Amino acid sequence: MDEVTSASAAASRLAALRSANPEWCTWLALLDVAVGALLDPVWRRAVPDVPCAKGDGTPLLGEALLTVDRRASSDFVARLMSAATDSPAGNLSVIAEKTEVTDLLEAAVRCDYPRLAVLAAAAGAEPAALHAVAPLLVLPILQSCARSWQVCVPSAWDRGYCPVCGAWPALAEARGLEGSRRLRCGRCGGDWGAAWLRCPFCGTDDHNRLGALVSEATGLTRKLDVCFACKGYVKTLTVLTPTPAGDVPIADLETVDLDLAALAHGFSRPSEPGYRLRATVVPRRRISRGVFGVLRSR
Repeated sequence: MDEVTSASAAASRLAALRSANPEWCTWLALLDVAVGALLDPVWRRAVPDVPCAKGDGTPLLGEALLTVDRRASSDFVARLMSAATDSPAGNLSVIAEKTEVTDLLEAAVRCDYPRLAVLAAAAGAEPAALHAVAPLLVLPILQSCARSWQVCVPSAWDRGYCPVCGAWPALAEARGLEGSRRLRCGRCGGDWGAAWLRCPFCGTDDHNRLGALVSEATGLTRKLDVCFACKGYVKTLTVLTPTPAGDVPIADLETVDLDLAALAHGFSRPSEPGYRLRATVVPRRRISRGVFGVLRSR
């Protein structure tokens, strides 16, 4: 599926969710802005050269330098925050006005929640609201990285967190006729293999401490894989083909009933990322011509 077709399919899924769940209108408006920005080529220009996989569990974004167009990034952040103006959580639009966009994106890329809280408080916004929106702030740039670096993901990656951005999986896919297990990242759309009898969070492979919660209505096509060692869970969907990267956060939202079931049974997702990135976000230096046609950087 090409990017344009995928974006069209994502828009249709969002429209269906909006019709079925009008109470989700604010979050769906945010998703609409973030997913709609995935096709903007400005994000591809922010991706650095292909990184070298270290082989020590460091994600590809571990120490990457991302160079963003300040104006385009600021416009995107402003649109996203504006879409959240109806949220009762706090006035996020002031963050776009009072915060340096590279600081905001860098904290979101790193999942640096204390720093995000400081930025929100300094702008007079609710920290919890910014925390919730942070994954969407970096959706376009992280998905551009994942697309550009797809060939660099180690085939033998055996960590539970994303090999691109270090986030824990949003969900898992039992894919194809063979039903191989593929973990999917809700931030960058990352796609990596994993053993069925292993918890991605704590790594236990003791089958006596692993289990599944299965609904009578959906059976094994839509279930929860749970770990009794760390009390973590992964939503697992049966699919024939990979979910497009931009659709992973939508699929995550479509299956929120599984999240509620997991919480009701005492299972939860880790609050911290699987790997603490040290990536840096800086503005791109623009090249302009002086009065006499001499190239200058600024």
